[in-house]
Amino acid sequence: MFERMVDPPGHLSIPPEETLFRIHVAMRNSDWFGKDEVNLESYRSSDGLVYRMLYTLSGTHLSFMSVQLPNSAPFDEIYEFLNSIALRANLINCIRNSPIFRFLMQSAEYNQMATSMLDEKLFGYLEQDRETFDHQMVIASNDKVSLDYCLPLEYKVKSLSESHVAMVTESWIKCIKQTGKKQLFKEIVKDNIDSRPSIGIFYKDEQFPVGWVTLYKTGMIAQLHVLPSHQRKGLGRVLVRAISKRVKKMSGVLPATCISRRNEESLKLFTTEGFELQPENYQAIFLSVLKRNQH
Repeated sequence: MFERMVDPPGHLSIPPEETLFRIHVAMRNSDWFGKDEVNLESYRSSDGLVYRMLYTLSGTHLSFMSVQLPNSAPFDEIYEFLNSIALRANLINCIRNSPIFRFLMQSAEYNQMATSMLDEKLFGYLEQDRETFDHQMVIASNDKVSLDYCLPLEYKVKSLSESHVAMVTESWIKCIKQTGKKQLFKEIVKDNIDSRPSIGIFYKDEQFPVGWVTLYKTGMIAQLHVLPSHQRKGLGRVLVRAISKRVKKMSGVLPATCISRRNEESLKLFTTEGFELQPENYQAIFLSVLKRNQH
């Protein structure tokens, strides 16, 4: 039912819709996926609708997959397309071998699409998956996000460096309470700082930042943090605006982020900054389809 299309090599045109897939294409064009092998595939359904997917391989590990759905795609066709992905043996094996896997599925009408999917109960296992994958996406809206910021005189903004990797990693591990994967998290932070834009806020002439933010290879704002002694001064808001401004200038798009449903403070910060909350974690939906195909 789905015919593979030939995608043009080289620089890709960025889709006009404010979707996650748009961000991921921009990251690919900016070579921000680092050493990962980036694959882009497009498929046309028998009704002429085009589905696009971008996924990255790190060795034999599938670390990331993003799917852009046609806005007018019927639910049964979407489900059939997801099944066609899940049934590909090489991708299933890559997912099984991956220490970290992220899947994002979206159309320009994502709110209505996701809500309808849940109402129609098209996917099994979703309720229990929700408990495991409790994070929600927020996407910056071009006409709502401000990129202007003002710092108190005693603070300054600079990029992070390799000397800050340990500090950012320790703070991140403490926040997410995952002490068993320290080396993996350290490698992620180092890659974020070395390969993509990062922002540190420094107090007076101190060598280490009092606040920082980095960027995942998928265009997601990461490791946003301000030390307790410097909180309640608007520095978190400055970090969000500064990283958004730098990413926009370098890639042509605004970033997104992923926040735990329980992190009410971060959700409030990003939504008041013009980021729009997405209704569902699409990783759970895809893993539900994958589980069905394994039975």
